[in-house]
Amino acid sequence: MTDLFGRSDDVETDRNTQQNVTLGRFRAGDRAPLDFYETPREATEALIYHHPSLLDKPILEPCAGNGAISRVVQEFAGKVESWDITEREFPLDGVWNFLSEEGKEDDVNIITNPPYEHALPFIRKSLAMVLPGNHVCFLLRVLFLEGIERRKLFDEHPPVEVAVFSKRIHFPRA
Repeated sequence: MTDLFGRSDDVETDRNTQQNVTLGRFRAGDRAPLDFYETPREATEALIYHHPSLLDKPILEPCAGNGAISRVVQEFAGKVESWDITEREFPLDGVWNFLSEEGKEDDVNIITNPPYEHALPFIRKSLAMVLPGNHVCFLLRVLFLEGIERRKLFDEHPPVEVAVFSKRIHFPRA
C-alpha cells in the first residue's frame, strides 16, 4: 500500500490525548448540493492502515453519503454505523441530521468527511459525543487549520495529529 500521508519515522504522535482529529485535503471548486463529495477509497484505507486501532471500537459515520468510508471500514472487519441527512444509494442505519438532532455520548470512534462549511460544528459535536480516550477523525482541507474560531477549538482540543496527503486526492462530486 502506498503511504499517501507521506509519513516518515520522525513523526511524533501524542497517543495519550483524549481525542484525535485527523485532517486531509480535498479539491475546491463549485460546491455540490449539501456539500457532498465522495471520499476516495485510498483516503480511508490510508487512515486505517496507519491507525488500525480505530477499528477496536465501532465507527460512527454521520455523513455516510454513498457509503464510501463505511464500505472500507466494513471490509477491514470494522463495525460501522452509517447515518446521513438524506438517503442516497447506500443503505443507512438511519436518516439523521447530526447537527440539529440529539446525540448521546457513546463508546465509538468517529470517522467522517463532513460538509466543509459545517465542519467546525461537526467536530465540536463529535468531541462531545465520544468517550474520553476515543477518537474523531475528519477529512478536511488543510486551510481548515486557519481562522480565529478554529483556533479556539484547537486551544481547547489540540489535534493529536495532522496528516497531509503527499499526493493530491481528487474528491469527485457524488
